[in-house]
Amino acid sequence: MLKNVIFDFGCVLLNWDQHNLYDPYFGSREKTDWFINNVCTWEWNNQTDIGKTFAESVAEKVAEFPEWEKEIRMYWERWEDMIGGEVAGMKEWISELKAAGYKLYGLSNWSAETFPLVKDKFEVFEMLDGIVMSGEELIGKPDLRIYQILLDRYGLKAEECVFIDDRLSNIKAGEEVGIQGIIFENCQQAKKEFETLTIKYESMTIKIINKSNNPLPKYESTQAAGMDIRCHLAESVTLQPLERKLLPTGLYIELPVGYEAQIRPRSGLALKRGLTVLNTPGTIDADYRGEIGVILINLSNEPQVIEPSERICQMVIAKHEQPELLEVEVLGETERGAGGFGHSGVK
Repeated sequence: MLKNVIFDFGCVLLNWDQHNLYDPYFGSREKTDWFINNVCTWEWNNQTDIGKTFAESVAEKVAEFPEWEKEIRMYWERWEDMIGGEVAGMKEWISELKAAGYKLYGLSNWSAETFPLVKDKFEVFEMLDGIVMSGEELIGKPDLRIYQILLDRYGLKAEECVFIDDRLSNIKAGEEVGIQGIIFENCQQAKKEFETLTIKYESMTIKIINKSNNPLPKYESTQAAGMDIRCHLAESVTLQPLERKLLPTGLYIELPVGYEAQIRPRSGLALKRGLTVLNTPGTIDADYRGEIGVILINLSNEPQVIEPSERICQMVIAKHEQPELLEVEVLGETERGAGGFGHSGVK
């Protein structure tokens, strides 16, 4: 169940953009782009986000580009002009989330010198239950440590969090520590994806017993249909060509009535190593209470070694029906009729 929503700041809560300052000054977006790409670069800006002072950064940059001294000093002296106000709709959405009982947090790459200039000017920051800033921690996204700092400081469980950021690299880093992510484009899009996530997380709960030393199965991406399952082995197992074995997982599940769990192959194992699930898709019924076992077969020409805790398959939870059968003498006619295997040709 999702309980916590984590927000980036720049381009998510606030319209922070160097173009807000330099476009009017240079008279064109193209000139600003050149200046950002060649003088006051993103790499240079990122150093201030993780603790380097603006005084030191500006002095070094002026020494490197003395002909751009005025424009470089503007980066600090007129930094607040880079703020174009709050991102449309975000304050209202955060108010809705807070009213719905979600805990809200900030995780941002932001200088400890510049954040105080905006913190008290925008109400959205007062709505947050906690903030972790790169400028204070001296490390920034996508370093995995800063995500763990947030989780540890506020006692959060990664699987109960969703992180909203405008950079894919930051989202992927969050996913590495177990936090689901949403790439931010605009408020409306982010709200829609968040609603999809809440439906996925809150519409169903599956009880599971884990007798292995492996983590619980999990979805490896936001829109994944299947969650990866690992084998529960004390030592590696070798499958000879065309050999099949039943591999234990140490997992036992209780599905809601009307649902099944489908055990399917992992595409990477099938393509690269010729390993697949023999009875694909295997079906786990809602009334089954035994251990989940996976029948793996080696369809390659070489022996394949399965290591302990290796991801060997994926599990898809699917709704099913148990219709009544009505015995009749005649079926309805169709254009296809009894045409079966190969009836439509190959071209």
